[in-house]
Amino acid sequence: MKIVILGTSEFDIFCSNAIIDSGSQVVAMISIPQKARPNNSADISLYAKQHDIPYHELEDINSLEALDLLRKYEPDYIFVSWPKIIKTTVLNIPKYFCIGTHPTNLPYNRGRHPLHWIIALDIQETKLSFFKMDEGVDTGDLLLQVPFTVATDNTINDVNDKMNHAAYEGTKKLCKKFQS
Repeated sequence: MKIVILGTSEFDIFCSNAIIDSGSQVVAMISIPQKARPNNSADISLYAKQHDIPYHELEDINSLEALDLLRKYEPDYIFVSWPKIIKTTVLNIPKYFCIGTHPTNLPYNRGRHPLHWIIALDIQETKLSFFKMDEGVDTGDLLLQVPFTVATDNTINDVNDKMNHAAYEGTKKLCKKFQS
């Protein structure tokens, strides 16, 4: 199974590890140039280099250049944690579909900065939702939800770590499901 990763954070490294550990292949990792990345970004190019995975940076994932690049890899799936809207032309590239995630019990608490809201609203049990992406924001059909807990004294970094571990677990489960 050939999978492309679109993202900018440590989250994408956890997903990539799960894909590799499940016996599937990360055929490319694509990020945003450093100057345009969100503040919570990681340099996933180092991970890609260590694992001999082609790495690219694109500012506009919906551009013709990006579409040509994505098509070149002929992915079965694309795992997306891209911080900008993905258009239908990208969603239609993989053989099957694009997979999005959101660290809430979708359809509840859709939208921006979900980890901050989890802490602010004192939500102590949540789920990392994996879904089949569509044109909406966090609106596609659910594929899997992996629960994780948040303690009242957790920092944003603590919650982020818990979400990353749920990402590994969920990505590995999805890959095994897709393989069968």
